[in-house]
Amino acid sequence: MKAGIVVQRIIPTAIQKRGLTVAAAAKILGVSRQALDSVLNGRSKVTPKMATCLGRSFPEISPELLLQDRGEAELNLVRAKHSRIFAIRSRHIQEWASQARSRGELPELIRRLIRQDGNGQIEFSFPANEEIKRKGWDGTVFNHGPATANVPTGRSYWEVSTDASPLKKAEKDYQNRLAEADKDATVVFVTARGWESRARWEGEKRREGSWREVRALDSADLEEWLEGKPTVAYWFGGLLGIRHPGIQSLEEFWEELRVIPPRGLTFEMVEAGRRTELEAFRERLQNGPWPIQVVSDSVEESLAFVAAGLQTPSLVDFH
Repeated sequence: MKAGIVVQRIIPTAIQKRGLTVAAAAKILGVSRQALDSVLNGRSKVTPKMATCLGRSFPEISPELLLQDRGEAELNLVRAKHSRIFAIRSRHIQEWASQARSRGELPELIRRLIRQDGNGQIEFSFPANEEIKRKGWDGTVFNHGPATANVPTGRSYWEVSTDASPLKKAEKDYQNRLAEADKDATVVFVTARGWESRARWEGEKRREGSWREVRALDSADLEEWLEGKPTVAYWFGGLLGIRHPGIQSLEEFWEELRVIPPRGLTFEMVEAGRRTELEAFRERLQNGPWPIQVVSDSVEESLAFVAAGLQTPSLVDFH
């Protein structure tokens, strides 16, 4: 596919699919409206920086296709910048927060992140989706292990919000919860919006001394948290409409394999007669040595064997 076709067809389609104007798309990309308009109308060539930004914001767009007429050194630079598998940015989270459905999905995102942080040492309750109307805290957590970057040790109480005014919402929630203040617990306020003054607000509340600690996380903090949790980032990317070529969940893999003619492969079919080999594979995955070589009659069978080996509760998180 020629670069001109990508510019004239695929980029406008990607922008329209998200309901964006050229001005709004330019803001997301960090360029001027005039610069993006000039590229779309063929008056200017796509720069390496814009190609990288387009690839990160619109996963269906290949930066390499946009720059295929450039030198190899320039292409290598773009490949390196575009190498992040899960390019979920703070701005993506903020855009999602403006949708009504995000109110129910945000608690699920947080509990998935907490679960990944815990290694089985964290107890939590985080009602999500249709359960968010329950009274009480949005989430309660007890971390029996050491504190992580975002989950304090011991007991913590959480309030999460997609409200457009994070400071006002956090202040309201804080005041409403003062009667339940616990000097042995931490209170955590999470917003899916940007909140640049959150550190100052945290400091003010900590000095009051009502809680052991007061924490506030915003969309930038969620971006960093997701960077270290690829399985959660993959799931969340699906909510945002961000797909990652070449990456599938186990459920998607088995669904695709099931319909391959003449007869599809299933987990049960792969597992039958291979339980000893699968247990040995799982043991190697967790304890080494690596790399592990899998040999079969076809690439599809080898992939199915690996997927079957990962199909256990402990290894799904490990993977």
